[in-house]
Amino acid sequence: MGSTIMRAILSLTACLVAGFLISCAARPQKTGELRVLKAELDQARAERDMLRAKVEGMWDDFEEERGQWLDRSHALRTELGKLQDIGREKAMLQSRCDGLQNRYERLERWASDLARGYGPGIWVYSDDHQWPLYGRKPRDATVRGIVDELNAAHRRAGGPLLVLEGVDGGVATLGVTDALKLTTEMGSSGANCYIQTAVYSLTSLPDIDCVHFDFEEGDHAAPGKYCN
Repeated sequence: MGSTIMRAILSLTACLVAGFLISCAARPQKTGELRVLKAELDQARAERDMLRAKVEGMWDDFEEERGQWLDRSHALRTELGKLQDIGREKAMLQSRCDGLQNRYERLERWASDLARGYGPGIWVYSDDHQWPLYGRKPRDATVRGIVDELNAAHRRAGGPLLVLEGVDGGVATLGVTDALKLTTEMGSSGANCYIQTAVYSLTSLPDIDCVHFDFEEGDHAAPGKYCN
């Protein structure tokens, strides 16, 4: 029995020694694996830190872009509001303009009807009015007779004379003896008075609708067809 126990002890001792030797032999291998794993872990941590820094930088850029976008959006809304205000103001002004245009057209028709209601006449300007006023009935209610009476007044005032060039289809064509005086020396107001006096006087005749002036254009008057 004693020998059996001894053999068991020796066998156990042999197993322990064998296990210890195997463990010692495997330790360097495990240590190498641990070093590799630690290196991989360190590299993963470094990459994680780099990614974290990159994400933080991208977030900062995003916040900056977002702030700029919000500023632009606010500026755009402000400009849009101004445009809407301008649009409303334009609509109001357009409405007023249309109303004034309608009034002007009604007054123009009324003035034309009123002028024709006087019948043939010599129309003259007054210093207090911007448009000619009915002066008197012509002595000769024809185109030639009215042109002659107007020229008599122009001679007294030292102005250029009208030249009757013809009548065609309700349009009387007039030239001017001294167009340069009309277009440059009489001023805009004087030239307008000269032309409108002839237009109102001649269109007071039932068969004359317009007067066509034939002269070289200048600073204060232009040729063309004028109708009342």
